Amino acid sequence: MTDNSNPKKCNCKNHGSNHESQCQVNHSKSNSEHLCGCHHHAEHNYHHGCGCHHEQVENPQTDLGFSLFFEGEINATPEAVWNHLTDNEYLSKWKSDMRMIDCKPGGSFKVTRNGQAHHLMLTDVEEGHLLAYLWKNDDMVLTIEPGEKDTTLFTFEYWFADREEANAEDVAPWIINLYELEHFIVHNELMDTKDLPKALMAEVNNLIKEQKSRETL
Repeated sequence: MTDNSNPKKCNCKNHGSNHESQCQVNHSKSNSEHLCGCHHHAEHNYHHGCGCHHEQVENPQTDLGFSLFFEGEINATPEAVWNHLTDNEYLSKWKSDMRMIDCKPGGSFKVTRNGQAHHLMLTDVEEGHLLAYLWKNDDMVLTIEPGEKDTTLFTFEYWFADREEANAEDVAPWIINLYELEHFIVHNELMDTKDLPKALMAEVNNLIKEQKSRETL
């Protein structure tokens, strides 16, 4: 993804052999963006609360959670990306531990991690455009739309219901999935992600710390 700002170097480590070894970060007063050569970047949402712009309610709780946003471009058509996310014929080829049970609001999506099966409820589905899941007590929303020259622009929002319990372990695996998805569609082979989790965990942890620090000001 092209960035027209004047980025500064950050101290993020290697993103793996398939990716740039250094990241570029553009810090501004209103947000914090991570931009790397993998065509994925993270935008830190500083909106107080969940970022969903709910109407104001009386006597709100002080801990309303917060959102992190990750935006980028996948070198594949939206149709291919959607099929590889929702159609088990495609999904099983690049992610054998995931299975779509029923792709509709109220449906479910099965994920197996460390031998344990998790069933995520789909809270919203817009064919070819949006998938929203309930993961534990948190919300995840992935939107896709056509980019230039048969590419796909995506936005991945992760909303932490409890800001004190927010941790990178819940977020990083889903971001890695997007790297794996793009690699498989482009190269028709599984991606070696052994070096990717450590770098992403550090990056997401920094975003979480920044959000918590800003919320306490």
